[in-house]
Parts: sequence; C-alpha cells; structure tokens
Amino acid sequence: MNDKKSGQFFALFLILAGMGLRLLPHPANFTPLTALAIFSGAVLPPGAALTVPLLAMMASDLVVGPHSLYWLVWGAFF
Repeated sequence: MNDKKSGQFFALFLILAGMGLRLLPHPANFTPLTALAIFSGAVLPPGAALTVPLLAMMASDLVVGPHSLYWLVWGAFF
C-alpha cells in the first residue's frame, strides 16, 4: 500500500474515531474533537489537518442534531 493511500485511511480512521468519541458519554470538560484537531495538526499534512476535525464535527452534529451556534463552533475549529 502506498503512502498516500495509508494516509487517507488514517484520516478516515481519525474522523470515525472523533465522531465515536463525541457521541459516547464522557466526563465533563473532555473535548475529544479538540484533541483530535491538535493531533491532526501535528501528524497530518496541512489540508487534511484542517478537514479531519471539521468533518468529524459536522458528521457528529448531524447525528446529535443541529443547534443555534453550530456555525460559530465550526468556524472556531476552522
């Protein structure tokens, strides 16, 4: 498997992990998507580091349900 393909699988894994961690019960003030954003910025190329946390946030918001400030939260992650 080439390096680009393995990077895409890793990015997909991070998106799914971020969604799962956000939807599971967790302690107060535990922010798995913020940790995912920091980790993505450290290990992924710039384009993927930007899109991985945003896609995880957007996809999990579709499951959780929209709220009035989703655009502000998404903008802060961007």
